[in-house]
Amino acid sequence: MSIARHACAIDRHSTTLAGIEYEPSVGFTLTECQTLRAGLEDLSGTGTSRFVKKLGTLLRKNAVETLTLCFHSPALFPLDTVVSPAISREALETHCRAEASRLLIHPERYRYDDLPYAPGSEGNPSQRRLLLYYPGNIPETLKKNLDPVCRIEGCSHYLKPMLLSAIASEKPFIILVLEPEYAALSAGSGMGLDYFRYWTIRQESDAEYFGIRELLLDRRHREYPVYVTGSLSTNGALIERIANGTGKNVSSYDPAKLFPVTSANRSSKRSRSTMEFNAIGAAMQEIFQKKNPAEAGPF
Repeated sequence: MSIARHACAIDRHSTTLAGIEYEPSVGFTLTECQTLRAGLEDLSGTGTSRFVKKLGTLLRKNAVETLTLCFHSPALFPLDTVVSPAISREALETHCRAEASRLLIHPERYRYDDLPYAPGSEGNPSQRRLLLYYPGNIPETLKKNLDPVCRIEGCSHYLKPMLLSAIASEKPFIILVLEPEYAALSAGSGMGLDYFRYWTIRQESDAEYFGIRELLLDRRHREYPVYVTGSLSTNGALIERIANGTGKNVSSYDPAKLFPVTSANRSSKRSRSTMEFNAIGAAMQEIFQKKNPAEAGPF
């Protein structure tokens, strides 16, 4: 039985809609990938209605009834935590809110995503989780304005579906995220995350220093392929300096490098943007959740 899902990836100035269909005998097929020149900065004041109208037209054109959203947040506050592997979703929510009150000045203004680390040693009764806190006004504004257009099934920082789909591939990976506000490095495999580091960025040289430093220090995963994403990943000179400084091959994050993905439009040969890859990965992750509903989290 085939499964089809749509997702939108949204940053400051653009919104990408991607459609993915999965057929067991065929695999993943990219059925749709279109970008609007409107993003989070248009979701305020008089620009909101124009943004919703543009996106609504695109969704109706492609007969999209349900949608998953992922976005770039300029503010991100990661935190490692430890819980019982048998913790309930309700207890985890309470735990994460308590952690937020110790980390943030106004915790009620933030939402979070959580991701699993790989299991620890046998006999260890605890489980590590990575929590990503970000301002709650972004998903709240998106859901409020897009709910009348179609049903919103999920909304998260783009890192969550990106890392979960990389884990689902069961292949080793290092993903270097370079944004104007922060940089992060994640390493893992099919068992979950093994490693996560985060730095606040004030200038481009900070991103270069972080990338080189972390890739050199993380000797445990030195044989893993390195993928780069984020707004600064389009800076070819920056990526070249990181590659030269570490002696590693650093390539753009692309879900097709982890899973075979064919395109319904075989004539399209153009290179894709980071937000297009994020939208494709988010749609793929929704399919993984559909195939394994026990792993799906709440909105």
